[in-house]
Amino acid sequence: ENKNVPLSSYPLNALINGYSQSGDLRKAAYWLGVFFQKGVAPTKETYTSIMHACARAGNPIKAQGYLDEMKQLGIRPDAVAYTSVIE
Repeated sequence: ENKNVPLSSYPLNALINGYSQSGDLRKAAYWLGVFFQKGVAPTKETYTSIMHACARAGNPIKAQGYLDEMKQLGIRPDAVAYTSVIE
């Protein structure tokens, strides 16, 4: 981690999306935790990717939990987010 370069949601979302595509929910969830540890605001894309990871891992209950968390943070889900929950 370079202390001179601020961390943004873009590289973290890329990591979550990569782990989501491979179905690795544990690693995708780890990187979501990094968002909060580093004070980076997660985005709609963050949650859509992690809910997709839940779907690939066959864990719709966890996906619903992330959908609820997303709403609690004031991030409005779109059709893609809802589809990720029911995949």
